[in-house]
Amino acid sequence: MASSNQAVNCGKLLTAICWLSCMVGVARCQASSAGAPALLPAAKQENSAPQAVKTNIKTIYVIPSSHWDLGFFAPPDEVLPLLKPHLDQVIADAKADPEFRWTIESVWQIREWLARTKDPKEIQEFVDLVKKGQIQVSAVFGSMHSEFLDAETLNRIVYDERAIAKQLGIHTDLAMMDDVPGFTLRLPQVLAGSGVNYFVTGSNLFLFGGTTVSPAHVPFYWQAPDGSRVLTWQTQSRFGGYTEALADYYLDPLALEPYTKEHFYPKEWEGLPRLEIMQRGVDKLLKKYGDAAYPYDAVMVMFLHDFLPPAQEKDSMLPGIREWNASGRLPRIVMATPAEFFQHIESTYGNNFPVYSGDWSGLWSEVKTNSPQISAAIRWTQDQAPVAEMLWSLLTFKEGISYPAGNFETARLNVLKYDEHSGAAQVGWPKLMSRAEIDLQNKEYADYGREARKEIELLIADGMQALFSQTNDAAPADNVVVFNSASWNRDGTVTIDVPEGQEVQIRDLSTQQIASAQQDAPGKWSFLATDVPGAGYRTYALKSFPIQRNVRAKAKLPVSELENDYYRVRLRESDAAVISLFDKEIGIDLVDPKSPETFNALSRWNPVGVLATPTGKAEITREDGPVYSRLIVRRPGSCWPETRITLPKHEKRIEFTNTVDRTRMPYVASLQPGEYYSFDFPIKLDGPASIWVEDGSGYHQIPDDYLPGARTDAAAPQHSLILSGNASGKKVSIVLVQRESFFDYLPGLPGAKGPGKFLNVIRALALRKQDQGDTRDLGMVNFANMEPGFDDRRLDFSFAVTSIEGPPGFSANYEAAAGFDIPLVSARLLPHNAPAKPVGSFFSLNPRNVVITTFKPSTDGHPDHYTLRLQEIGGENTEVQIRTPLQVSEAARTNLTEDELLGSIPLPLKVAMTAHETVTLRLTIPHKSKTRSNRWWEWEQ
Repeated sequence: MASSNQAVNCGKLLTAICWLSCMVGVARCQASSAGAPALLPAAKQENSAPQAVKTNIKTIYVIPSSHWDLGFFAPPDEVLPLLKPHLDQVIADAKADPEFRWTIESVWQIREWLARTKDPKEIQEFVDLVKKGQIQVSAVFGSMHSEFLDAETLNRIVYDERAIAKQLGIHTDLAMMDDVPGFTLRLPQVLAGSGVNYFVTGSNLFLFGGTTVSPAHVPFYWQAPDGSRVLTWQTQSRFGGYTEALADYYLDPLALEPYTKEHFYPKEWEGLPRLEIMQRGVDKLLKKYGDAAYPYDAVMVMFLHDFLPPAQEKDSMLPGIREWNASGRLPRIVMATPAEFFQHIESTYGNNFPVYSGDWSGLWSEVKTNSPQISAAIRWTQDQAPVAEMLWSLLTFKEGISYPAGNFETARLNVLKYDEHSGAAQVGWPKLMSRAEIDLQNKEYADYGREARKEIELLIADGMQALFSQTNDAAPADNVVVFNSASWNRDGTVTIDVPEGQEVQIRDLSTQQIASAQQDAPGKWSFLATDVPGAGYRTYALKSFPIQRNVRAKAKLPVSELENDYYRVRLRESDAAVISLFDKEIGIDLVDPKSPETFNALSRWNPVGVLATPTGKAEITREDGPVYSRLIVRRPGSCWPETRITLPKHEKRIEFTNTVDRTRMPYVASLQPGEYYSFDFPIKLDGPASIWVEDGSGYHQIPDDYLPGARTDAAAPQHSLILSGNASGKKVSIVLVQRESFFDYLPGLPGAKGPGKFLNVIRALALRKQDQGDTRDLGMVNFANMEPGFDDRRLDFSFAVTSIEGPPGFSANYEAAAGFDIPLVSARLLPHNAPAKPVGSFFSLNPRNVVITTFKPSTDGHPDHYTLRLQEIGGENTEVQIRTPLQVSEAARTNLTEDELLGSIPLPLKVAMTAHETVTLRLTIPHKSKTRSNRWWEWEQ
């Protein structure tokens, strides 16, 4: 929703109360920052037209479309059927008037229309209008929280459109996303790699975001870290940007704001002729671009609003434009698609447009902290889906096994529905939905997260059994296979079930070495799996027997301390606060004792400031063993009942798992600002650290690698943040990895790109709490649980910290983060089942700065074609060598959507890659399921 009415002049992803709480984060993070921007002012009422200024603009291209949220005004699954009559009317109006234009903003809209359109004639009419240029299609699934999408989900943001284009014989090279204030810096890389040349967005600036590139320097080439780029048109305003033709420039004076039913123009203008109101709006537009010294002879203006019907164009906007042009007024106004504008601008000015590189996420994905458990389930699914894809792709080489595409598709669509910009469970926009609708919407979002994770969990469990179980009477009776989906060798802790009263001996079947193991709890044991091959597995034999000794080692240190070869950790016994985290290798303490924030402490705050978080007396217990040492902090009866601090014996890492109980948090009413709960990580450094954000193609620096004017007070890393600075005269880099949480405030950095002084505190946002909403039918309602089916009494938030001396080692830091968030996968096989070879690798890469993001069947449907996608993550040009036992007969590079061949690759596989580049390979691996041996482990290159 966007509106000229002050009560509703805001973006619609957050509720009005959420707006207040979002200001908290900005206010807190900017408290020590000079030059922080003030809150946006309310809309001014123009009593007269602005004075026109001289400009070069001769033509205004008006781009009509309709902005659809997948949710917001109704539960998502109730929105989907509405696309059929909506697009039916678009088609009918376009057929009736050759000047009618329309751009379909999101591919999910076309998916829903096609799913409900059975008449081939209707589909052909749509195709004909697209080919004639009256209708243009956007290539992306929807208007997404792009910083929340993981690398591979974002890589496939154009896949749906390409499938539809292939089915219908149409083409588009445009992407349109609206109603979010910005996008991850990887987006132009994904768009360009998918054959998309143009990007149009209307940025909603209600909660900051946007850039200062617009309006003076649009269009501009937005360049990605790998050097690829898209020609970008960005418009922005606190009304939404995409509504500018209506809300900012009054080009359709007869239009009514859909929520308030009032005219967009000032009330003082009531009674003025339509052309006079339009003239005042055009003068305002010309002044805006003239003051910015906009150099081109044409400008694009977006004519969208929420769920805008095509009748608004047919019955109101088009007649007004015709009257304007017939009157001889200038500039000329035309209805157009973005393609028509870009064709004009490029044919007139070539490619002489400015180039800008950087991120401008805008960070509205913060709204997803309203439903932290759904967000955690979606994050887990995004991380683990490629694991399941690799397992089942390998299984297609076994006779009689097919790829379960339906399960993957269900999980994928559920993820995208939540990733879309309305996706979050919450109390709803005031007076917009009924109590039943809010409850149903929250249930649907919860179902998306829960069912997506369930699908991938099932695929991994079944895939492990099917791939690695080969009956072998000579095999030990009880075996565990550990699978590593990452493309580098790694160690990791694996947990298994053992009958209570039993202890276990775990033997590596390849080396015959006994693995380190210890008991976690009755019936649960952990062991250390070492040197598990990249994209491969290692097999262990288990032997259990009655416990004959105390399997938990006695503590040698005080109950409040942990120590291994790398770190020494000390807690204050009174409240279990972390008062020291000493790096023994570097010789420095990472914890700042002078910081007002305590390391890994739960902080509660709102716009007023920091609030008390009563936790009571802390009870500390300690566990020691050959795999790890652990401190367990319990706070009975509090909203932060437990913290588990784990120090692995053989890895340089310290882990924090915090459990919170939402039911014990103070109640937050509708008229109170929402309350934030975060875990704070202050780092002791000599001065402000440099901050590096993991973005899916490596790391970028904040605020340096951001567009002018972009928001820089927070970040949404894929897995980790790096703080790099000086400590006691030494250069150090500290990596914070987070599993469930994803949004980090960075106190001291400015709300918009500019000078600031980072305070060396990462404030990892766990959740935002609001318990009361204003419903359309019942008024104020208390919502007990906005994530139906999830347990509000136990929310886990896991973090890991590691440190090195020297500057960031991006490849090693990336591996450390992925190793924590995407742990090794294990399966207990059926008795006397084991792989024929106890250890093996399906792919190995050299060097380590290139990783595999997916191995899956190719989208072309050819049974011998498989896609292997590689990502350079170290920021270096390189040549990667790929080894695999699979019998690859041919290899070729394709574009990101796999539908265009870019050139063949010689065998054995070797690929040159530039810094941050994504490379998609099509591997031809012939196999005949009826005649080919299913002894895949015997395949050699």
